[in-house]
Amino acid sequence: EPKHPQQDEKVEDIKERKKQKNESDEDLHHRRKKRKKDKRKSRRKQKTERKRKRKYSSDESSLQNISEEESSSDDESYNRRKKEKKKKKRYRESSSKKRKHTSKQRSPSPPSFGKYGIVKPTDMKSKERSFQVWMAEVKGIPSFTGSKWELQNYFREYAEDYNTATLPHKKYYDYDTWEMQQYKKKKEEENKKIKSSNSMLADEARHHAAMREKEKQKQEAELQLLRATMNSDKISNMKRQQDLQAELRHAYKTGDKERVSRIKQKLEPDDR
Repeated sequence: EPKHPQQDEKVEDIKERKKQKNESDEDLHHRRKKRKKDKRKSRRKQKTERKRKRKYSSDESSLQNISEEESSSDDESYNRRKKEKKKKKRYRESSSKKRKHTSKQRSPSPPSFGKYGIVKPTDMKSKERSFQVWMAEVKGIPSFTGSKWELQNYFREYAEDYNTATLPHKKYYDYDTWEMQQYKKKKEEENKKIKSSNSMLADEARHHAAMREKEKQKQEAELQLLRATMNSDKISNMKRQQDLQAELRHAYKTGDKERVSRIKQKLEPDDR
């Protein structure tokens, strides 16, 4: 069949148009799809923004409540921490004191040379009393009857302990001074006891005096009450009886029997 160039051109043109149309339809479809997608994105974005705002506002209110609670809890925790620190400090101080006390007990301080003075072998006469007490109580020799060189050896031992401050008691350094101190202490204790007993006696005397005064006041009050309740006739009658009794006693003393009998006759009706 013979070919017609015009027809071919028309066909090609139609194809090209169809192709362009299809491409334009595809572009339109893509654009629509993109617009829908963008709309969905914007909606999601707006929704998340609204949620975020609501959450932020609720978070602010909750944060205020939390901050108030935290401030109160912070004050409580601060006071608690302060108390715990004080307790720990007291515990550390007491434990350090205990450690020092135990260390002192365990490891006594080394003896210091010449703490109570220096004694030489020639000082036996000046330290005779203290040396004799040391011999009697430490060595168990109350009366030494040995030789002179043995006594000097004992004194050298005493002088060595004296100079190094290792004697078992303070009284062996200067017995006279120690004895005077003990006497003064005893006197002070006795004086304290006497003062306490005197104060107790004084308190007891004051108590008895107060009781007597109270009893006297009570009697006076009763007498005043009795006087207030009695009339003038009774009072004059009582006074007359008192006078008659005084006369009767006087008559007994003088031995006037007639007067005694008269007064008794006067008193008998009142007694009846």
